[in-house]
Amino acid sequence: VLDADDYVDSQMLHELVSLLSCSDKDLVICQYVDRYETGKSCVKQGLDAKPGESYNPGELLSILKRPPFHAAVFYKLEVLQSMCYRQLTNCLYTDLMWTVIPLGRIRSAVYYSLPVYQYRHDRPGQSLSPEVRARHFGDELKVRMHTLEQLAIIDYASDDNKALCQSLAMSFISGIYREVLVRRNYKIDRDVFEKFDAEIG
Repeated sequence: VLDADDYVDSQMLHELVSLLSCSDKDLVICQYVDRYETGKSCVKQGLDAKPGESYNPGELLSILKRPPFHAAVFYKLEVLQSMCYRQLTNCLYTDLMWTVIPLGRIRSAVYYSLPVYQYRHDRPGQSLSPEVRARHFGDELKVRMHTLEQLAIIDYASDDNKALCQSLAMSFISGIYREVLVRRNYKIDRDVFEKFDAEIG
């Protein structure tokens, strides 16, 4: 998933494609680069792992404490096709779906230290700015509810896949409560949040 205002490093992408040509892994997690308007940049790991290290879903369960950043995640096409994967449209923050739902079908994963995705920060009107998040808080709740609904009907590849997805679901649910109830970062429509609270309850 590539956001409209981001880009990929063509050389890193070429190297990734070369690695994938001889790989049978269902999921690849890579490094990515945070790029700021000031010119500063920072390479992020994507996963706390050794380059070339392979994992099964049970092992990922012990490593991933929250959904991986979407910029670091690449799936084998067959995984997405096997579950008829579709993302919501006309809605912000759908990257959460990308980083959680297909994990229900993977059987293997690998980490590569290739900073493919270049994620741009501090641009006016960016979806992660506090002002935009406040305006589109309903989208965040909609995506979370849709993700939970999909996780309830997935034909999981194994019990470990199910446990992994459920663990990440608890992470993003608790995260939204933390933002609203503890940090109080948003000036939101309380009715929208109360509806979300009732539905997941």
